[in-house]
Amino acid sequence: MTSRPFLRKNHNFKRGLIDKWCISNASLDNALLVSKFIEIIMLIK
Repeated sequence: MTSRPFLRKNHNFKRGLIDKWCISNASLDNALLVSKFIEIIMLIK
């Protein structure tokens, strides 16, 4: 019984880490898309 709240807290902590990792991953993908978009614009000009 005493270990159950600890597990629940640990689970929330892991979920928070995963959310942060997903957010940072998405922003990295957006940065790559923006850089490719800028390259294409420079090629067209």
